[in-house]
Amino acid sequence: MDTKKSKDRYGMYSNFKYILKNQWNFDKLSILIQFVRVISGVLVALVAILISKIVLDSLENQLSLESILIRMIPAILIFGILTWLNYASEIGMKRLADCLRYNYYVKELNDTAIRQDYSVYISEEGKNLRQRAEIAVGESGQTGMNSFLTNMTELGKNILGFISYFVILVLLNPIIVVLLIVSYAIDAFVSSLIQKWIHKNKDKRAVIKRKLNYMAYKTRALSVAKDIRMYDMSGWLMLHGNDVIDDADKMYTEIENKRFGRSFIEQVLVFLRSGLAYAYLIYIMLHGDMSIGTFTAYFATIAGFGEWLREIVDLISKITESNYYVKDYRTYADSIEQDKEKIDISQLKHPYTITFEDVCYSYPESNKLILDHVSFEIKSGQKYALVGSNGAGKTTLIKLMCGLLAPTSGRVLLNGIDVRNISNIEYYKLFSAIFQDIGLLPASIAKNIALCVEEKIDEKRVWNCLHTAGLEEKVKSLPNGIHTNLIKNISDDGVDLSKGELQKLLLARAIYKESNIIILDEPTAALDPIAENETYQKYNEIVGNKMSIFISHRLSSTKFCDAIIYLKDAVITEFGSHEELMKIDGEYARIFRLQSQYYNSNSYKEIAECQE
Repeated sequence: MDTKKSKDRYGMYSNFKYILKNQWNFDKLSILIQFVRVISGVLVALVAILISKIVLDSLENQLSLESILIRMIPAILIFGILTWLNYASEIGMKRLADCLRYNYYVKELNDTAIRQDYSVYISEEGKNLRQRAEIAVGESGQTGMNSFLTNMTELGKNILGFISYFVILVLLNPIIVVLLIVSYAIDAFVSSLIQKWIHKNKDKRAVIKRKLNYMAYKTRALSVAKDIRMYDMSGWLMLHGNDVIDDADKMYTEIENKRFGRSFIEQVLVFLRSGLAYAYLIYIMLHGDMSIGTFTAYFATIAGFGEWLREIVDLISKITESNYYVKDYRTYADSIEQDKEKIDISQLKHPYTITFEDVCYSYPESNKLILDHVSFEIKSGQKYALVGSNGAGKTTLIKLMCGLLAPTSGRVLLNGIDVRNISNIEYYKLFSAIFQDIGLLPASIAKNIALCVEEKIDEKRVWNCLHTAGLEEKVKSLPNGIHTNLIKNISDDGVDLSKGELQKLLLARAIYKESNIIILDEPTAALDPIAENETYQKYNEIVGNKMSIFISHRLSSTKFCDAIIYLKDAVITEFGSHEELMKIDGEYARIFRLQSQYYNSNSYKEIAECQE
């Protein structure tokens, strides 16, 4: 992102308008709360000084108790009302910040993570953007960007208080005002330098925090709990964890050292300015005509003036920090690519043809080509097997086909249309994909299949999909049927399915979507050869005349496909039917014969017969 454009787009004024707009849309009455907070906060301080002056002047002039009470009671009542308004508005501001965080910013953060372009999501830059936005949202309404609103209100209060006290002190001696202002200007300058340094190192903090979160998650994850214990990994994990903690400790120690330096400078300035101001005030009282009440009022005003200035400097520092957080958050929220002026293919008719036209791809952080000038064409009604060894680029090719990634060079076409010019939402609807990583929600079986809210689930259709996928009997045996929750670690009544059952669940999900293109990415990697054959037979029956792509590094699943795409070292080396590639006697034929040796002749014969 262009730094100059970013500064203009996410500057202080722009961010203030952004936060204020969100606040106005969320709760218009909150503006009144802010106004009450500003006015009551200043008046409480002024009335407190007035009360002390009334008391001391009354005692110095030896007024009667009745006269003192007549003066004091109205002032005390006003002070009580103002104090209550000040406290109530402060609580209201905190509640508003918390509500905005949970009901707006956290929701938008999650929504951005879901809708963000996949290539950005998996990139290092995308991970850092996301981590910085999570830091910006913070742990509560009083941290990160959420404090921007509260701090702006407090700044308004302190500026009004500063102006009020400024007028009072100018009547005493303008030099005192100049002395106080200069000292606080120095403090503000030092504070701004520290905030700029902290912001400059935000990426480093984001990386460290991501590592800490990953280590914390992995050491508690059930998926690795057995490995940690069986292989006695605790010491090794602790060693790596301590390295990350040491990096974090160094970073935050450096931050705190700089903050300590700023605090030390601030205390020296406080000593100098307050000492000189109070010395001057004492001199006037001893050599001039000033009552004890007036002396106390000026004394309190000097202290209060210094406090208003200190708070203004501190708040400017906090707002500067909050502004950086708002910028981080908005940068992440705006990282979603909008489907503007893209082709709507909802009316595009079947059959479909997908063409790879001289496609190259390398991940953003690497110069290594994962796919190198790949060209081929596949059509509706055909079954394709994409095979090759691990790391050959099969999954990357599928991600390009699905529109999750965009080619580094070359084009992916749907019926002659570049998929980059097609609305992502419409394009994704064409595919039902089962990827290697099994994505389950801590929700019911029905929701995991339909992937929609409860009201929109067609339960009859869910049962039909379970029947077709071969999981109906298992689900019927569960106490709550399709309403049984998955992931035992999350739900007390949840269940954990076996790997074979999970494959069938994902198959039911793919069937439920009723897409025109079926993609199965290593769906049987964890299964034995017999179970793998049964699963592929089930897939073969289900896909019917749809375009289907089966991805595997095991070649026993390829015979029932119309064509085989053999991928090796980022290029397609062979393309054709099983029989054609066996006749060529190339790499595919060699690997197929090699893998066939792992099956005994009778079992392999049975598998081959089933596939035919």
